[in-house]
Amino acid sequence: MPPKVALYTRISHDRQREELATDRQEERCREFCASREWEVGEVYRDVDISAYKASVLRPDYERLLADIEAGTVAGVIVWKLDRLVRRIAEFSRFWKACEQHEAFVTSATEPFDTSSPLGLSLVYLLVGLAEQESRTRSERQSAKHLQLARSGKGKGGGTRPFGFENDRKTHNGREAEAIRDAARKVLNGATLRGVCAEWNRSGLETVTGTPWSTTVLKRVLVAPRTAGLRQHKGEVTLNDRGEPVRAEWQPIIDAETSQQLQALLNARRGQRTADLRGATCLRALRFARSAARNWSLGLGPISAAVTCARPVPASTVAGRYASWRTRSSDTFASA
Repeated sequence: MPPKVALYTRISHDRQREELATDRQEERCREFCASREWEVGEVYRDVDISAYKASVLRPDYERLLADIEAGTVAGVIVWKLDRLVRRIAEFSRFWKACEQHEAFVTSATEPFDTSSPLGLSLVYLLVGLAEQESRTRSERQSAKHLQLARSGKGKGGGTRPFGFENDRKTHNGREAEAIRDAARKVLNGATLRGVCAEWNRSGLETVTGTPWSTTVLKRVLVAPRTAGLRQHKGEVTLNDRGEPVRAEWQPIIDAETSQQLQALLNARRGQRTADLRGATCLRALRFARSAARNWSLGLGPISAAVTCARPVPASTVAGRYASWRTRSSDTFASA
C-alpha cells in the first residue's frame, strides 16, 4: 500500500478543553487534500502544547517524525506552517527527515513549495518570522508578569494554591488554619512526616486530591505566598528599596514565622545529609578494614556487604578513620 499524506494540527492553549481549534484545522486540511485527490492517512494532534519552547515534548509531533523516518508518510499537510514548527532549528530537523525519506510538507493556507530552492527559502523565512513573533510575545509576557509582581498582584491561572480559594486571594478557612497549626507544631519539634500523617488521617487533601508528602508540605509552609509575599521566577520580588513586595492577599503566617520555618527545615535537611554521608563512609571503612585483615591472613578480599544499623555523624567517622588508618598501616607493613 502506497504511503498516504498525514495531517498535523496543534494549538498552544485550549482553556475550554474542547479541541475546537484543532478540529477546524483538520477540516480545512481535509478540504485541501480533497481538492488535490490526496488520500489522507493518520491525523496527528497536539493540544495545549507550545511549538516554540525547545524543552517541551510534543508526543504526536515526535510520532509523526518517527513515521516519516519509517517511510509510512508521503507528505505532511498543515493548516499553517507555524502549527508545525516555530523555530528554525526544529524545522531543519524536521526537513532533514523529510528529505531523507522523500516526504513533502505543504500548507492548506500558505502558497509555498518545498520542491524548489526558492520555495524552501520561503519556508525558512516563514519559520523565522514565526520564531521572532514567539520571542517577542514571550518577552512581552515576561515584562507583564514582572510588572504584576512588583505591584503585588497575582498572575492568575493554574491550580489554586493550598490555603486559598479559587480567586487566589481569599483564605480557605480550614486549610489556612491547618497551615498555621502545622507551622506551630514544626517549630515546637514535630516532624513534617508526622504532620503529613495527621493530615492524611483527617482527610485533608492537597488541591489535586492526593495524599500529603513531606516535600509538598514543606513547599506550602515556606512558600512566599503563604507569608503574603510576591514571588517571580522562583524568587521573592523586591521593590526599588530592596524590600520584599507585599502581595495583595493577606498572609496566612507572618514573614518572621516563615523565616524560622525555612531555617529550621534547612538545618534538619543539612543534618540528615551529613548523617547519611557519615553512614556511607563508615560502611566503606568497615569493609576496607575487613578486607585488609583477610588479605594479611591470605584469605583474599571479602565480598559480603557491610550494613550500618543506624546513621553515624560525620564527626564519628573522622575519629574512627584516624584510628583505623594507624592500625591498617601496621598490618600492611607486616604482610
